Formats: sequence, C-alpha cells, structure tokens
Amino acid sequence: QSMKLPPQIAGSSLKILSEFGKDFIGSFFNKFQKYGDSFQFRLFGKSFYATRHPEFIKHVLHDKPQNYMRPQTGIFSYAPIYDMVG
Repeated sequence: QSMKLPPQIAGSSLKILSEFGKDFIGSFFNKFQKYGDSFQFRLFGKSFYATRHPEFIKHVLHDKPQNYMRPQTGIFSYAPIYDMVG
C-alpha cells in the first residue's frame, strides 16, 4: 500500500528558513495545525517531510527505515526518537 503525499508548504527557501528560524518549534506546531499530521516543504531543491502521526513515524523508523534517508546526528537526527520507538 502506498502512502499519499502530504500537503506542501508554499514559499521560497529563504521565507521558510526565516519562519523556522524565528520560532522553530512554534513554526512546526503552526504547520501541523494548518496542514494536519504531516506536511512537506522544499529547501534549495530538496524535499523534506514532517509528521507527528504515530503510524507514519512507525513506518519510517521501524517498518521501512531502509527507504528513508535521515541524518544520523544534529537537530534533524532521528536517533533519540528511534531509541523510544525502536
């Protein structure tokens, strides 16, 4: 079963980065309020996805981790979350 792509945030990379830079957590919270449990955005030609839906998180971190590229360290690292849901 394939997953439907989440809605995409409109705006330039600089606009999105500026918004995230002002209030990183608040920006994501507001996007989840506006777009639902998942959304995507593009920064400098690359697509990024954000989700808070437990089934999607399980799919990415546990069921099919080989299908997704994620940083191993840093602010976007999945290591702390993976330790919790394993």
